Amino acid sequence: LEFVSSQVATAIERKRIEEKIRYLSFHDALTDLYNRAYFEEELKRYNFPRYYPLSVMMVDINGLKVINDTLGHYEGDKLLQHFASLLNSISRKGDVITRLGGDEFAILLPSTTSQEAHRICERIRKICEEDSIKPICLRPSIALGDATQKGEYQNTEALLKEADKRMYQDKNKNKVKETFQ
Repeated sequence: LEFVSSQVATAIERKRIEEKIRYLSFHDALTDLYNRAYFEEELKRYNFPRYYPLSVMMVDINGLKVINDTLGHYEGDKLLQHFASLLNSISRKGDVITRLGGDEFAILLPSTTSQEAHRICERIRKICEEDSIKPICLRPSIALGDATQKGEYQNTEALLKEADKRMYQDKNKNKVKETFQ
């Protein structure tokens, strides 16, 4: 009887570990958002005319390195977790929210026009401007860029590059604003 119960316990533990490995293969361990591998798979799956217009949004948290260097990685991790929670709270059913790595996030927006994607960007920006992470009162400053596939991009790489380019334009525009304030 002891042998059987030992075998059952081992099998249960093995099953639990396998489920955790499967979960982590498509999720970011820190934020519980989807990871880059999952995002890339979903982007391929959604890149068909029946899901067009297909919008992609790139989001970058500004100043994470400074936060990590001055306040410590624990506070930087809290900021990433808090920001992930913010994104989840305003996402729509069917949106794919991803932490690509570091301070970069991507959101896949199936059946979303360029105008709708811009509105979502502005909603995220507004929420971040109004939000404050206690107790140190951090406000996540972000850069956003989006691009929409209506059939003109031959591959998803071009779509991502366009969204990424727009995000960096936004980041540079905000750096100029901060310089003159």
